[in-house]
Amino acid sequence: ATFVIKLVLEIVSAATATLLSMAGTLLDTTMRLSLDTQWYRDTGQIITLGWGIIRDFFNLTFIFILLYNGIRIILDLDQTPDAKKIATDVLIAALLINFSLFFTQLIIDGSNMLAVGLYNSIQTLVTAPSVGASSISEAINVTFANQAWLNVTSGSFDGFSGAINPILRIIFTSITIYVFLSVAFLFIGRFVAFFFLMILSPIWIAGALIPRLKPYQDKFQNTLFDQAMLAPVFLFFLYIILQVITSDVFTTLKASGIAL
Repeated sequence: ATFVIKLVLEIVSAATATLLSMAGTLLDTTMRLSLDTQWYRDTGQIITLGWGIIRDFFNLTFIFILLYNGIRIILDLDQTPDAKKIATDVLIAALLINFSLFFTQLIIDGSNMLAVGLYNSIQTLVTAPSVGASSISEAINVTFANQAWLNVTSGSFDGFSGAINPILRIIFTSITIYVFLSVAFLFIGRFVAFFFLMILSPIWIAGALIPRLKPYQDKFQNTLFDQAMLAPVFLFFLYIILQVITSDVFTTLKASGIAL
């Protein structure tokens, strides 16, 4: 019975290890894709086409607003300072809306440049001989899964220590798969969000003039900055974590067999 249990555990452990490798590949791919600014340039025709249609729609809207406001002023239906202010605001918005895509891309590029710098630092760290990994997901797996504290050999487990190691590996691997997939889907969401944010960027400018669009402008702005900060913040904390767990302190603990 013990042999059968150990065999089943080893099979499940091998299966979860395969799933971990697939989840790690997905994480590395989505992370590189999300940080690849060139991809947005390669699909620029689609983005520019969609953005242009929305921009032209709002430009027509601005023209009608100017005509309506101008007619009211000419016919002395509205001589308040607000009427002239509306005309000024529409002209400014009509000018700025033509740069809405540029402003959005500027924020995206700045975010990706910061994230790529952190990504390259992590790559340098994980490919060092002390870690010996070729990617970020592999570095996380190697650094954690192969540490001494996951290799339970204590005499307190005599009699069932053969089952303890596979169980611990399955638990750890399952948690890691969940984390990898969660982060991968976050980066996929970031990638898709940037694509649509660039197309819908005229709303960012138009919302300042059209009250009905104000909630959408706020949502656009919050989404843009949230997605822009996602990659740099995640990679910053990942860099700190990998720096700590590859430090001399952890190496000493590993060599001494101290379990954490």
